[in-house]
Amino acid sequence: AIEGTEYTVTWFNEGFEKDDSWEDKSVGEGCDLVVVTDNKSIMIEVKSSKKDGNLFVMTHNEMVAMQEKGSDYYVLKLNWLERILQDNQPEIIVYKDPIETLFKPIQIKEATFYVRR
Repeated sequence: AIEGTEYTVTWFNEGFEKDDSWEDKSVGEGCDLVVVTDNKSIMIEVKSSKKDGNLFVMTHNEMVAMQEKGSDYYVLKLNWLERILQDNQPEIIVYKDPIETLFKPIQIKEATFYVRR
């Protein structure tokens, strides 16, 4: 964070590791984390792969949120998550404004469309 800037972080699944009956509280939120300052709000979605994963799934709510937030929406992609078990760092890739940077036909393997009649 910027020094002197007040901010709040909402992690929808904070505390999951202590709750045996945990249910995913990020469902319907469009992201995993929200960071709010006095003049800005950003949304962060985290995707992970045990090894080097080039594919990940985005939900409808995540896609709508990323379209609405534009450059204030980030996808953090963690690859090689298994490295943590060996006290090493995973690879972290940050995608800002993923609608503009990722969602182009050449980068989409498969899509499901809902069409109203």
